[in-house]
Amino acid sequence: MDSGPRGSVVLLTPSSLVRGLEFSADLPGGTVAGPPTLTVVVEAGRLHVRQPGGLSPLYRFTPLRLAMMCGQQVPFASEWPEYLKPFVYRFVPLPALDVRSTPLGLPGAFGRRARSPHGLRPWPQATYNGWPLYYREDTPGLAGHHAISDLFDLVQVTVQPPVPDPLAAPSGGP
Repeated sequence: MDSGPRGSVVLLTPSSLVRGLEFSADLPGGTVAGPPTLTVVVEAGRLHVRQPGGLSPLYRFTPLRLAMMCGQQVPFASEWPEYLKPFVYRFVPLPALDVRSTPLGLPGAFGRRARSPHGLRPWPQATYNGWPLYYREDTPGLAGHHAISDLFDLVQVTVQPPVPDPLAAPSGGP
C-alpha cells in the first residue's frame, strides 16, 4: 500500500519554483520570535518541519473537526484557561507558506489563515487541506514525537479536510 510521496523535494520560494515537496515559510517582518525560515518536507507519507535539530512532525488539532461540525469556534491559545496554556503553547502555529501554486505530487493543498492579532502568535498560519498546522519547537527531531490521542494528530499527506464543505474555513484554534 502506497502511503504517498516519500523523500521527494520541491522548493517553493518567492523567486523560484522547483519540482518537489519542500516549501519555505518566512515569519512576517522578522518581528515575531521564532526561526526566520521554516521548511516543510514529506517523509513516510507525513508532513514534517525542518528545524536546526532535525525533522519534527507537523500536527493538526483534531477537536477542530467536531467544533466546525457543531458550528462552534475553538479559542486561540491566548484565550485558554491559564492552567492549559503551558500545554497548548508547546504547539506552535506554522507560519504561512509562500506557495504560489499547489505543490506537485501531493493529494492536498496548502493554504493560509489569519490568527488573532491579540495573542502571542499573531502571524498568518499555514494550513493543509483546511487543517491549521502546528509544530513543536521545544523538541526538534523525530525522537519522542507522536500523536496525542484526541488532541493533536500527526498530519498525513492524505488527510481529509475537517468538514466536507470546501468553503468552510476554521476560525479560532489553539
